[in-house]
Amino acid sequence: MGFTNNVRFQIKKADCMVLPSYREGTPRSLLEGAAMGRPIIATNAPGCREVVFEKKNGFFCKIKDSKSLFNSITKFHSLSFVKKKKMSIKSHIIASTFFDEKKVIYAYMVEINKILKNETK
Repeated sequence: MGFTNNVRFQIKKADCMVLPSYREGTPRSLLEGAAMGRPIIATNAPGCREVVFEKKNGFFCKIKDSKSLFNSITKFHSLSFVKKKKMSIKSHIIASTFFDEKKVIYAYMVEINKILKNETK
């Protein structure tokens, strides 16, 4: 695939997002995939587990376990179109409910203002 400036095009072509990560912060790739309504297969690791709700919008696999990853992909592949569509919708809802950039920035600003008010007392 190589480098691209248009990840939306690549995500749109995908049936789901797969990220067998070992550990990281909340992965932007999973957030972008969820925002575009893609089900997710990811390791049950910090960061990833905040985006995936098992059997709701995707599946977990075990860290450093290729058989577990294979089983999760197989599980997803065997789902009906309707179930995959429900997962897609749930992914979008999760992304817009918990990870909308405007909501996150607003929450940060509220907390920063609380700290600043306490410092001026």
